[in-house]
Amino acid sequence: MPLLETEAAKKIMEEVIDSDQKKADSLDKEISETIMAKAAKAVGSIRMDAFDIRFNPDCYCSTVRHAESEDITKQRRLVAEAAEFLVVQQLPNFVRDCLQRTVMPLDGASLIDSLHSRGINIRYLGKLTKYIENVGQLTYLKVICITELLCRCAKHIFRGYLQPVTSAHTAAAVSHFLNCLLSPSTEPLTSSNEEISMPINSVRKSRSSKRRKQINSGGKENDDWAQMSSHRLWERVKSDADFYYAFTIDEENVDAYLSTVGIQKTSFLRRFVQIVGIQMLLRDYNLEAGKKSQLFVEDDIQSLYCQAKHVDPKAVDAHSLFLSGQTKVQQGQLRAGFDLVLESLNLMNSVYGAVHSDMAQCMRLLARLSYILGDPSEALSQQHKATLMSERCNGLDSANTIIEYLNLAHFSFANLHIAAALKLLYRARYLLLLIHGIF
Repeated sequence: MPLLETEAAKKIMEEVIDSDQKKADSLDKEISETIMAKAAKAVGSIRMDAFDIRFNPDCYCSTVRHAESEDITKQRRLVAEAAEFLVVQQLPNFVRDCLQRTVMPLDGASLIDSLHSRGINIRYLGKLTKYIENVGQLTYLKVICITELLCRCAKHIFRGYLQPVTSAHTAAAVSHFLNCLLSPSTEPLTSSNEEISMPINSVRKSRSSKRRKQINSGGKENDDWAQMSSHRLWERVKSDADFYYAFTIDEENVDAYLSTVGIQKTSFLRRFVQIVGIQMLLRDYNLEAGKKSQLFVEDDIQSLYCQAKHVDPKAVDAHSLFLSGQTKVQQGQLRAGFDLVLESLNLMNSVYGAVHSDMAQCMRLLARLSYILGDPSEALSQQHKATLMSERCNGLDSANTIIEYLNLAHFSFANLHIAAALKLLYRARYLLLLIHGIF
């Protein structure tokens, strides 16, 4: 009997302890949920059990009508806090990364990609330019920022400038806009102004004269674009830079400003036609011509193509494997990182197909790891495939392609292909001078 009583008492005590433990766990869970709910509410999360923060980009827009149930004050506070975080934290961190050469943009496209990857909007381009204005080591970045800023201001004007133009006058309007943008002395096209740019041959001269007659007899529909001048366009660019980017320009014309900052016209023209989607005739353009000669004629404009904003879809599993491989490499586990990146490449090949820009990144990392692991021939093979893929996916003059050329030159030299390495370095140097100018 005493044994049975002891076992019964033991069971009762265990039940009491379990009951107390469940009550304590339930109380802890309630406390945790309460704390989580308060924290989520404090940061503006739309869920009370997790941090799910959504920003309303239209909360400060006066032309958008909001529902009465929306808390506009709270939404505006969230947007203001996010903007403060970008200005106080993200922009200085980006400048520090550029100083440490962790990030090294080569042109406007690579700069925009670097900013977007850190959550920085392009509207802060003016503030970024002011941050690096007096930093001698980042003079190249200042040139890239100002080039991108000017091109985007010109794009805003070009969009409204081209809308009322008929298809018969599109080439003439685009060439006139480019003349106004890159020359400080372009005047409006009027019936008395016959100084149209000299054609290259007699056929182009005949076409230009016919089009000139259409311009002069086109009536009111041509007045909007034909009345544009260099001075008027530059004033609008200055106003646009101040309005959109809080960036002040004091120079009186485009030539004075480009020479002050150190921007070459070739880089400026290249970036602008990329942004707005202009395909131009392949020839040597004399962008430093005198005041009386026009830089562009209508036959230089081959076509216009659509520029659509989009986000490239990612192969999620392959991208996760690639990031895991990078993490392993940073931890010093080179062989494990190599295997993960190789598996990521195989998965990308199954999802994307044979050619994709993400696959070029994988091959670039595989080439570096192969070189470090003592296999320069395999490194050269992987880097050669990465370079070919970057040329086809990113373009012949892309910043990524230039980096691929430099890596390929390095691995070619490691395999004693000296002449090929020199040619690749010369090619990379030529493209750098083309897209940026003298550093």
